[in-house]
Amino acid sequence: KPDRHYVRVGRITTIVATLLSIATAYIVLSFNSLMDYVQLLFSFFNAPLFATFLLGMFTTWATPAAGFCGLLAGILAAFLHNVLYRMHWIHYGSDMSANFYGAMAGWSVCFVTTCAISLWTAKKPVEQLRSVVFKRHAFDQTNTPSQMRAPWIMATAIAAACLLLNWIFR
Repeated sequence: KPDRHYVRVGRITTIVATLLSIATAYIVLSFNSLMDYVQLLFSFFNAPLFATFLLGMFTTWATPAAGFCGLLAGILAAFLHNVLYRMHWIHYGSDMSANFYGAMAGWSVCFVTTCAISLWTAKKPVEQLRSVVFKRHAFDQTNTPSQMRAPWIMATAIAAACLLLNWIFR
């Protein structure tokens, strides 16, 4: 039998979520389209979160405190960019392009802030990151130099293909 406290919390949470969804529907009415609204939310939250995810997933030197501060700074940067756009201090051709540049601002500020704060905060020991961080050659000493070189060859080939296609279809 479920605890009465959990049932009460569940009911209150359902009511609050329903009220928030109704409020969100009225917020969406002030946008040109639902896609503009979704892209705005993505620029606020997903772009900084992606920078935090990349640093946390592929580096051993990014710290939890830096990740939190970087994520917060990225969200605030994207929000500030949107405020400046809405006040007509920054001009773009459309709301979509403003959202795109806001996402770039949020991602960049998050990335730089996380890197900078990681220089001065305590890092986790590499042993604790063994199954969390994707850096195989740092943990597995059985790799041969050709196995360690293979991802760079593939990355270079993909970058060259992107540049070639960009030049062909410009």
